[in-house]
Amino acid sequence: MGGAIRGFIQGHVGWVVSDAYCVYVDYVRDLRRDPVVRWVDRWYWLWVAAGWILPGFVGLAWYGTGDGYWAGFFAGGPLRCLWQLNCTWAVNSVAHCFGRRRFETREDSRNSVLVNAVAMGWATKVRVPSSNLIAARAAHATTGPFRSSTSR
Repeated sequence: MGGAIRGFIQGHVGWVVSDAYCVYVDYVRDLRRDPVVRWVDRWYWLWVAAGWILPGFVGLAWYGTGDGYWAGFFAGGPLRCLWQLNCTWAVNSVAHCFGRRRFETREDSRNSVLVNAVAMGWATKVRVPSSNLIAARAAHATTGPFRSSTSR
C-alpha cells in the first residue's frame, strides 16, 4: 500500500487499533480530579446505553410501533455512532490531505470545507499547540473565543 494511503488510513482509524495508541494521562490530571468528570466516567456504560435505547423510544413515540422503536434505536444508536466517529476521525485523515492552508503550522493540517460540513469545525483550529492557545487566551481575554473563567 502506498505511503499516502497508509498515512490516510493510519490518520483516520489506524491510530485507534495500533499498538502505538496511548492514553495521555499526564495531560488530563485536572480532569481526573474533577468529581463531575469522574462521575460521568464511572457511569460511562449508562450514557452509552441511554444514547442507544432512548432514541428507540423516540421512534416508538413517533411511529407508535415496534418497528418505530427499532428504527429509532438503529438510527440513534449504531448509525449515529458510526457517523460521529467517522466525522471525528476525518479531522485526522481528510483534513491532512485535502483543503487549504491559510497559515504555516508544524503539522500538515488544513482547513477543509468537507470536514467542516460533516464535523462542524475547522481542522486547523482544533489542534492549536498549547503555547499558541495560551497566547490566544491572553490576547483575546475580553473579546475573543478563548475567554476563560479566569479572565472575567
